[in-house]
Amino acid sequence: MKSAVGYVRVSGDKQVKGESLEIQRIEIEKYCNSKGYELKEIYDDQGWSGGYDERPAFQKMMLDARNGKFETVVVYDHSRFARDLTDTLVYVRELRNNGVEFIALRENIETQDEGVKEMVRIIMGATYQHERRKIMERTFTGKEKKRKERRCFIGKKLFVYIWNKEKERFEINEAEVKVYNRIVQHYMDLGFSMKNVALKLKDEGILCKKKPFSSMAISYLLKNPVYYGHYVVNRYKYEYNPKTGNYIRTKELKPESEWVNYEIPAIISKQQWDRIQNRTKRNKIKSKRATDASERYWHKI
Repeated sequence: MKSAVGYVRVSGDKQVKGESLEIQRIEIEKYCNSKGYELKEIYDDQGWSGGYDERPAFQKMMLDARNGKFETVVVYDHSRFARDLTDTLVYVRELRNNGVEFIALRENIETQDEGVKEMVRIIMGATYQHERRKIMERTFTGKEKKRKERRCFIGKKLFVYIWNKEKERFEINEAEVKVYNRIVQHYMDLGFSMKNVALKLKDEGILCKKKPFSSMAISYLLKNPVYYGHYVVNRYKYEYNPKTGNYIRTKELKPESEWVNYEIPAIISKQQWDRIQNRTKRNKIKSKRATDASERYWHKI
């Protein structure tokens, strides 16, 4: 009896109609039963993109193939195995070199007649790769359009603010506002350094987005203009990364006409924010002078 394994994958929490994990499993089991194969295991990568080859279950399957643990890999759909053409060819060839047959049920691909099958894999792989790129472009373009209309928020969560999806606006987190005001008070009124502000909050068990405060986090909060109501996004260009299937931010700025200004509730006044920036600049100058004086002292010794 020939030994076989299955491989199933969905890229998100929302299962694609007709390609859910359960449907993939059922079809793989039906095929193996009809062929009299011993189905030893079904490797499962839920929530992983097919454009990313470092999927844990996928890599375990390839390792087991190298160790000769089965003779056949069965997938419901070619795109479940990989969406990148290069990855598809590399891994299918690796399976074949290890004496493992590859079967994709929907496309009726089996790696027995290699002359025809290789051509089919190339065509199907190129088709899926192009299709995936188009899906990503449409998704990204749709999100960018909504963001330009200020109907959605894309980016890192902001301390103090919450995005209300239903009302399509930023709202204030009252508990975090109190923490922010304490940070400003300790830094401006009590003369704490950023490091000491962070240590005090850390000692009290107060977190910044589930993590302990650091001097870098304090610096970011004190220097961020969002807290006087000035929030600008969509400033940088993005490039598509075919390996991860994501758009990656570059260092290149977009034209200013494409920047998006959000209306966001102010926590402090612009004048107060300016005073904070003046103090950070003075502290930086003092720190540099102290460092220079220390270096001159040690050079004299």
